[in-house]
Amino acid sequence: MANVKKKQTREERLEKKRQAEKLRYQRIKNDPVRNAELKEKERQQYIKKKEKGQIKSIHDMTEREQRAIRKIWREKTKKHRDRVKLQSARNYPITCQTPPASDNEDQPSLTQNKIALAAKRRSEIQRKRRNRLIKKQKYEIKQLHQKLRDCQKKLRRIEKQKMTPNSKVADLLQNNSKENVEEVKKKLLFSEVIQNQLKENINLITNDNEKKIFKKVLSGKIVKKYKVLNQINMKPIRQSSTANKSLLDMTRKTRNDKTNLKLKKIVVEFFEEDCNSRLCPGKKDSITKGKIKKQKRLLQDTMKNLHTKFIKTKNIKLSYTLFCRLRPFWVVTPNIHQRETCLCITHANTELTLASLKQANIIDFLNYQSMLNYLCCDRYNEKCLMRECLNCKRRFICYHEFDNSILIKFSSWQCIAEDIIDTKTKKKRKVRKYRKITISCAPKDIVMKLEENLDIFLKHEANIVHQYQTIKSLKDHLTEKDAVIHMDFSENYNTKYSLEVQSFHFGGSRTQISLHTVVLYTKGETKCFATMSENLNHTVPVIWAHLKPVMELLPSSVENVHFLSDGPVTQYRNKDMFFYLLCKLTATYPNICDFTWNYHEAGHGKGAPDGIGGTCKRTADKIVALGTDIATIDDFATELNKSCPGIQIFVIPEEEINFQQKIIEDNQTNIKPFIGTLKVHQVRGNYLSNMLYMKSLSCFCSNFCPHFHLGNIKYPQNKQPKLDVNEVYTDSEEDVQNDMVAQTSTHLVNTLDNADTAMTVKNGDFVLVEYNINNKKYRYAGVCSSDFDEEEGEIRVTFLKISNEDSTLFRIDDNDMSDVKWEQILTILPVPNIRLKGNRVFYKFPKPVDVFEK
Repeated sequence: MANVKKKQTREERLEKKRQAEKLRYQRIKNDPVRNAELKEKERQQYIKKKEKGQIKSIHDMTEREQRAIRKIWREKTKKHRDRVKLQSARNYPITCQTPPASDNEDQPSLTQNKIALAAKRRSEIQRKRRNRLIKKQKYEIKQLHQKLRDCQKKLRRIEKQKMTPNSKVADLLQNNSKENVEEVKKKLLFSEVIQNQLKENINLITNDNEKKIFKKVLSGKIVKKYKVLNQINMKPIRQSSTANKSLLDMTRKTRNDKTNLKLKKIVVEFFEEDCNSRLCPGKKDSITKGKIKKQKRLLQDTMKNLHTKFIKTKNIKLSYTLFCRLRPFWVVTPNIHQRETCLCITHANTELTLASLKQANIIDFLNYQSMLNYLCCDRYNEKCLMRECLNCKRRFICYHEFDNSILIKFSSWQCIAEDIIDTKTKKKRKVRKYRKITISCAPKDIVMKLEENLDIFLKHEANIVHQYQTIKSLKDHLTEKDAVIHMDFSENYNTKYSLEVQSFHFGGSRTQISLHTVVLYTKGETKCFATMSENLNHTVPVIWAHLKPVMELLPSSVENVHFLSDGPVTQYRNKDMFFYLLCKLTATYPNICDFTWNYHEAGHGKGAPDGIGGTCKRTADKIVALGTDIATIDDFATELNKSCPGIQIFVIPEEEINFQQKIIEDNQTNIKPFIGTLKVHQVRGNYLSNMLYMKSLSCFCSNFCPHFHLGNIKYPQNKQPKLDVNEVYTDSEEDVQNDMVAQTSTHLVNTLDNADTAMTVKNGDFVLVEYNINNKKYRYAGVCSSDFDEEEGEIRVTFLKISNEDSTLFRIDDNDMSDVKWEQILTILPVPNIRLKGNRVFYKFPKPVDVFEK
């Protein structure tokens, strides 16, 4: 059977063909002549392809093609080197094992191969380093080229003249050709048509949102620049409000400035402090915002200085922008319309002096605040103002050089005596008036005047700081037993009718009402009072008549009362007021144990009571404007009671003023003056003492502290009336112990040895009485309820019953009363303290009483 050949597959045939081709190519390579002919043939084919454009040179390729072909080259080169390296490694062992052909044949050196490999590695490292550097430099060159192109483009834009609407119009007007005239006509016609159409369209729009959209379409930088919308009576919308918004977006931008409420409260309280802003007392001095009405306050310093002070005093980091934003709306910057008409003469003259020297370029201070900041470490520190601070007491004002021969103008407020003719008596009489005098004098005289008054000014400023800080500390640390009564007279109110005839309006038919305002501070509560009277005097009897309703409404727990007012000698600071404080205050109001009267520094007495007066008069004027007549004091009080629920209104009858006047007149012989009354800023007293203590500044550290002591006023012995529990204390709803402690007497217990001594026992004294019953002696404590009867030799005693084991606490027994002879009185006991437990009254003696009851 014949052999049948197996049919080959296509892959087998191709593989056989490839093997035959390899053998043929190997035979050609083994023959040098044929190999050279093959290489030349391939070279000629490559040249023909390159001439035809079938093969591109590396320089003719794009950057992307260059990167691709170079990547292929690197891969082929790597493969070639790997083959050569592998072939070398294969041939090396054979060469070493082959014996030399002769003795003179050189042997391969292993050391030379290692050196060659190291040199090759170094070459590769340096080549890679060069390539990285070249790549980095190429990238930087590329970036610089890009910047160069950008700068060239900007330069071309800058050098190119922009054709603005004005420049285009100017070009049209300069060219007088016929074609240009036609172009101008077209543009003018277009302008008039658009203008008339816009006017017509805007008049047809009635919806606000459509108007806003219409304005948005016509708003922009170019329209705003040339102000062309004025011709159709329309203002463009601000660009900031329409930026990044679509035409139909009608949402309003809301500020997201929510601030910590606690921080806002601290800033508001800082602005409302009297040292940072002053309260306007006028009835028209109010500001309303968001249906909230507040009494206006005027800043005492610039916002920059107040911001610095806030950071320093409150230790809170707060930006100036946020500090200004948190300023309450009722605290405003003063201007000419809110100028101060009650200036302190010391500050006013100092300001005028500094202004004259500053204008002459002699000093650098614009005002007294900057001078204080320079002279003191802290202008609100009392030691710095009193020149007691070790750091700043040697600071002095620096003056620039000046020519003393050149006179400068200098102004000051002065009290001048003038002669006038009385319109009634037609006689001359002298009056004292304050005038602002302007003179020309040498700069040296003004400098000497400033230096002379500097210590007075610093003392004045220190008094202001001390009084403010002391009163503020007192208000912040009030207890249940303390009360502060801040008072002031407001400007008289003139009655008004809603409709007035001319003769009433310009004549003297209008009635005036005196208004006295009070703010009562107790622990956790503040009350406002306004008392009014037709008596326009501001004397001591009138003041106490106005204070009577306030004193009667004091809480029963109050024992220490601190009065606060300004210090005019015709009203609050005079000998009549001193007498009334010590001799009549505690007698009229027996629950008061200690009292002080504190005076503001002269010219700096504005405070909370002025705001009450402004509120009352402003409210009354508003009521009159609405058609209600306020013709009498009763009308005034009735309307204020309706409209001002936060203010308690009282009308003071003339009988009460006459009663208080009679008290002063009946005691004229006991009233004593005090030398140096104008220096007094605190009057202090106690209900048991007949001594009134005068201080140059307020101090609340203890009853008899030596601080700021000026002197005393001693009055006749103030006899204490009999204590009536029903008059002093009221019923309490809670059964809570409320200690009402009176001052103990300073004298010791005296033993009665004779009748003359017994004559000293008087009504109200506490005594120890002895009874002899069945040859047994008993001792009882009691209180004298009558004076000693010389004829009978007896005194009536109401006995006390012991209530504790240590014989110090007693209660009174009203049914146990007896007439006692002076021989039975052993000793006079010290004055006990009063203890109140519910409705029961107990007497607490400082030491045990030697009693022996049956």
